[in-house]
Amino acid sequence: WVESCDQMNIEITAKEARPFVDSFRSGASAGGTQKHIPRRNYTREAFRDAICEFLISDDQAINTIENPKLRAIFLMLKRDLKDSDIPHRNLIRERIMEMWEEHLDALEEEFAVCYYFFRRILLTYPLGYITMDAAGNNDTALQYMERQLRFRRIPFSKRQARIW
Repeated sequence: WVESCDQMNIEITAKEARPFVDSFRSGASAGGTQKHIPRRNYTREAFRDAICEFLISDDQAINTIENPKLRAIFLMLKRDLKDSDIPHRNLIRERIMEMWEEHLDALEEEFAVCYYFFRRILLTYPLGYITMDAAGNNDTALQYMERQLRFRRIPFSKRQARIW
């Protein structure tokens, strides 16, 4: 958008947009076409989380953090960093699992809101009908679903939900 405006000599005058436009232009002038990467303040926790986010987002092996070349890059970038400050795979794995649990908790909250609205507009009855093409697997799924829903006091019958 900014590049198009520049090419057509259209001045961007919105005060709210200026910081973003200036930031984009400074990155573009340096030959970068990537979006703006925010710079976070360094803390051990932020460093650990950034490593986890990199590994997760790029589908890297957790062992990547043990690579001596990568660790050397980290040490080069922050003069007072020691190798012992760089987390190893066990700590990274634990943090990734914590992040996963946090993500599941957030999803559970979102699903609770969705379920609330489903109940408000009486959409719960059409939900949950399962065809029995692979009867064994789907029977097991229905048993599990019935148990979980009844535990949450949600009426559900595996016999009624099955399409014969």
